[in-house]
Amino acid sequence: MISQNFIGVGGLVFHENKYLLVEQAYGEYKGQWILPGGHVRSGEAIHRAVEREVLEESGIKAEATGIIAVRSRIRTPETTDCYLIWMMRYLEGIPKPDGREVEKAGFFDYAEVEQCEKMVNLSRIVIQHHHAQKLHILPRNNSESFYNSNQRDYQLFL
Repeated sequence: MISQNFIGVGGLVFHENKYLLVEQAYGEYKGQWILPGGHVRSGEAIHRAVEREVLEESGIKAEATGIIAVRSRIRTPETTDCYLIWMMRYLEGIPKPDGREVEKAGFFDYAEVEQCEKMVNLSRIVIQHHHAQKLHILPRNNSESFYNSNQRDYQLFL
């Protein structure tokens, strides 16, 4: 049997007291609201992957500032799915769905998030923890040199 592991990323963008969410147009979360995100491409740095996915799905340019949650699950006996959720710093843009993977995109205040019946549970949990100020950010460490001098290829979060 061939092992097929996945690394996924999602971004929590909090701007002007609102959370960025997208409504999925396909797959297991079709019709549900979720933090924007997707799969890491081969050879792609994980923090760049979440910046790319947030921009592609929502039209929002944001910077990954640190990891706030890790979700791991076994999809099949041969497949592990690891999902890294990032705190994002809003840079610019107006929410606009990509029209392929995402039907709708927008910023929602906490009350709207709590009232939304069609929300992926993991997204709701992360937003609830953010709202309650219970999240801890694991930032990217740019001051330490490790492995070799090519900092593009190696990233340390601590």
